[in-house]
Amino acid sequence: MTNMLLMSTRMADALLHYGICLLVILIALSVMAVLKNKTKKELRPATVKKSCVKAKVIAEKVLADKKNLKVLAGARLLKLNKYVANSFWYAFQIADTKKNLVFEGISSTLDSLSSQLVKEANNGYITEEEYEAQVRNAIDVLNSVVEKINSLEVEA
Repeated sequence: MTNMLLMSTRMADALLHYGICLLVILIALSVMAVLKNKTKKELRPATVKKSCVKAKVIAEKVLADKKNLKVLAGARLLKLNKYVANSFWYAFQIADTKKNLVFEGISSTLDSLSSQLVKEANNGYITEEEYEAQVRNAIDVLNSVVEKINSLEVEA
């Protein structure tokens, strides 16, 4: 009888232990689900527009700063590329999730601009004229993308 009582006490302890573990796992899973829903943000055209405007501002700052140009030209193009690539990623996500053909064009335009900036930045030596041409081209492309997004917002 005492052996049976001892066995049921061990079993009760094990069940209590596993029950607590299961409860902790369920609480963790529910917290993860709530956090996922709160942090998941739907991308909108305004997000792409804001990112492109930010990249354009960076491009204008990069173009205006002539200090140590020969040394830092490649690094500045890579900095600009970081913002252009970010804009590309947002546009690509919208094109992929919403199957929007206009944003497919925008994302491919931004991708080609990003590739061009990286190619030029990885070039060993960049002349001042090439550097300015690349940055001005980036500003023009970003302006055209912002205009396309503005025309989409007017239509909607």
